[in-house]
Amino acid sequence: MAALPPLIECMGEVGRDLLEQKDYTRAEPFLRWSADLTEKRLPEGWRRSSSASAWGGCLLGQKKYAEAEPYLLKGFEGLQKYEEKTLKRCVPERRRTEAAKLTENLKWLVQLYEETHKPEEAAKWRKLLGERTRKE
Repeated sequence: MAALPPLIECMGEVGRDLLEQKDYTRAEPFLRWSADLTEKRLPEGWRRSSSASAWGGCLLGQKKYAEAEPYLLKGFEGLQKYEEKTLKRCVPERRRTEAAKLTENLKWLVQLYEETHKPEEAAKWRKLLGERTRKE
């Protein structure tokens, strides 16, 4: 797994902590910066997808639906694509934390489509979320 400079890692962690607290306004600069730099340094892979997903979750929390959607979709696609390869390299505790990011992304996609009144899309993502939670 490619490494990011510690400052980018730290900014992403601060942003995720604020995101978990639903402090979207304060999380925004950290997550935007982290997502932008991660995409430049690691255009493919788990970390880039995780950063895109968190940024999309932040935008969703601010009701910026049109901006959030492509990041959430890109994040999901990458997290799903790289999940098996990435998670088998992690120690068990880290594996659970990282695997939760894909579940979190699915929850955000359900929320996005519910809040934008797209029930068919919400149902599609809810089904995937249900399948995933049964596996966990």
